[in-house]
Amino acid sequence: MRISDTIRINNNLALRLTLLKQKIGNQLRHPLILNSARIFTGNILIQAVSFLTLPVFTRIYHPEDYGLWGLFIFLSGLIAVVSCLRYELSVMIPESENEAAVLVKVAKTNNLYTFLLLTPVFIAFAGIIERLLHFSGLSWLMFLIPLHAYNSAFNSLAAQWASRKKKFRQLSVLRVIQSISNIVLSFVFGYYLRWEFKGLIFATMLSVVIGNIFYFLFTGVSFFSGFLFRIKAHIKYIRKYPSFFKYSSPLAVLNYFTGNILNYLLQVNFGSVMLGLYTNSTRLINTPLSLISASFSSVFYQQFSRAQNKLKLLLVSFFSLLIVFTLLLLPFLIWGEQLIVWYLGADWKQSADFIRILSVVTILSFAMSSVSTLFAYIQKENVVLIWQICYLLIILLVFVLCSDNYRLAMWLYSITGGAAYLILFIIGYLEVKKKQS
Repeated sequence: MRISDTIRINNNLALRLTLLKQKIGNQLRHPLILNSARIFTGNILIQAVSFLTLPVFTRIYHPEDYGLWGLFIFLSGLIAVVSCLRYELSVMIPESENEAAVLVKVAKTNNLYTFLLLTPVFIAFAGIIERLLHFSGLSWLMFLIPLHAYNSAFNSLAAQWASRKKKFRQLSVLRVIQSISNIVLSFVFGYYLRWEFKGLIFATMLSVVIGNIFYFLFTGVSFFSGFLFRIKAHIKYIRKYPSFFKYSSPLAVLNYFTGNILNYLLQVNFGSVMLGLYTNSTRLINTPLSLISASFSSVFYQQFSRAQNKLKLLLVSFFSLLIVFTLLLLPFLIWGEQLIVWYLGADWKQSADFIRILSVVTILSFAMSSVSTLFAYIQKENVVLIWQICYLLIILLVFVLCSDNYRLAMWLYSITGGAAYLILFIIGYLEVKKKQS
């Protein structure tokens, strides 16, 4: 080969490497990547603090404490997901900033009405709820459930407004503050005051309130004012965006109940200790996964609504998250028991079993939940609602048939759930493809 040919080949190779470097640089500067990184950077601190303090808390609080805390979070979370009638998602849709601000008021008013309606219900029927859930001797906590749901729903609404305003850096800082507040309060209430499960509950509630205060400071959205009490105006916007009330709300209930059904089944069938083992195992795994998912989904919804090639964005997002979540779970799948015993203590050894069994549904559900807001944007919640009903019925059938064998029930739940979330992604892909073509 001549020297000139060698030089030409080297020049071509150098040019290709330069173009590849530029292409990678452009991809890394994509708003989806940049804004996700801004939120995720703050979450690194949360992960570090959570990782260092978790073995402390598993030696302060017992499995039963986490079980009762998990049941409280289950009940309040079930209300919180529909407290705004899902109109917190509507604020991203209008081009007009004024209309988006009105939709914030609509969502806040829905949240307030839900709180005022359900608080007396939970107080009046506290005894019945207590017996149904084996929540023995804890009826005095019932009035706190709708209160925490109200604050949590406002927290989600304010986060959507911050995302619309592209305040991703402030959103990251706020989540760090809220998570650290929860950790500090849990330690004070558990170690110094010896409040047991009550320490976990009150720490969670107060940290959300602290988060709401900082949302007000960052975005100006207050949970004390700015409601839309004019009935005609309220109904006008409910009718203008009807899919959130008709489809998103029941879908959110079904989705939340399906995702948290084990909280109910384990509590009723096996007691608070088993529920506590499950709760802490999912807390250990879901905390990093949910932070990644929340960081990504906050930006994905905004970017998806603006993207020209929505199909490509969906495909890249879903499969990238699938790989990331699988790699994060891999160490627990290989060395689960050793890691749990070393890190959390011998009392939590059985938590490794929960992590291993539920890995399939965990990975696929988090990957899909990160991009699931696409259905809200294309307003195809009715399709997802049908899917959710079918999925829930299948899961309930699994536990009815395997009620005497929790391991078999959980394996079937994990495999069936993973397959269902994969089907949901395919449905979303086909709907986006149809809309884009």
